[in-house]
Amino acid sequence: MGKVKKYIKKLALANGYSPHTIRHTFATHTLKGGANLFAIKEMLGHKSIKTTEVYTHLNPQTISEEYLRGHPRSEKKLEIK
Repeated sequence: MGKVKKYIKKLALANGYSPHTIRHTFATHTLKGGANLFAIKEMLGHKSIKTTEVYTHLNPQTISEEYLRGHPRSEKKLEIK
């Protein structure tokens, strides 16, 4: 048994939690906390930003805003809050 699964089981979180759901939660909370979508992509080791979008579980408007804010060829630079 892997270390992560061992600790999940030890913490009695085995009902529906896995290393995969922890990655999704990390991505969502990191983006909601203000991290750049492209930085999260790199942290998760994704090749495609589309994969990272799936991980974040956010609405399309938020994804679009983050994309426009961070993409180097974006013509619309949003003001960072």
